[in-house]
Amino acid sequence: MRILVLVFTLVIAANASIITLDCTPFPFTNNGDNMADGGTVECPAFNVAVAASLDTVTLTETAEFTGPNVFIPVSFVPIGPPGVTWSADPTLFLTSAGQIQTVPQDATSGVTITNFSSAFDVVVIVANPDGAAVSTTETVQVTYGYSPSAVPEPVTAPLIDIGVIGIGLATRLARRSPSADG
Repeated sequence: MRILVLVFTLVIAANASIITLDCTPFPFTNNGDNMADGGTVECPAFNVAVAASLDTVTLTETAEFTGPNVFIPVSFVPIGPPGVTWSADPTLFLTSAGQIQTVPQDATSGVTITNFSSAFDVVVIVANPDGAAVSTTETVQVTYGYSPSAVPEPVTAPLIDIGVIGIGLATRLARRSPSADG
């Protein structure tokens, strides 16, 4: 008697994806003497065209300055979104002209699509305690890490149907063919 066994394995693996967006204005520039201010940049909302779950949100903050070698602290403070907690507000300490520093800042709680469905602000604080004529340039980018929902591709259902039909035909043929056992 012939035995025909067909095994189908369907593996759906959701791949993690990332999208990095510039917060505006990009770049953000401060010019002038004794600037002790800064400003605000707006980071865009999380928006992808597929069903997904939001896994991580990271701000990448960069600062550089031109001018004489002086001490320039630059801080980045996210304002919102409501319900989100961020890692400690980083302060970059620039001490020489042309120096560039970058620091990441992660959302540590409240990472949901609902919380990041709207734009949010990051306050950039620049201090110039020496009062020297300097120019600083800051950039902020937001990186959203997400997992697309495990929705089977449209071709999956027909493949399963073909497999079931194949099993049925193989079983029917096995029953019709004469047994070699006698």
